[in-house]
Amino acid sequence: MHVSKNPIGFWSAVSMGIGAMVGAGIFALLGEVSAISGNAVYISFIISGVIVVILWDG
Repeated sequence: MHVSKNPIGFWSAVSMGIGAMVGAGIFALLGEVSAISGNAVYISFIISGVIVVILWDG
């Protein structure tokens, strides 16, 4: 069995948990949006992405 020299720290574990929850939320959102817009789900995501790029202040 391999033992890592640098185990995962507290903040690394918290970050991985938050990332997993955000990723699951994105897939759940995709399901809800596809139920509303049907086959146009990709178009709705492209439109929302364009809006975000236009409004992004960064």
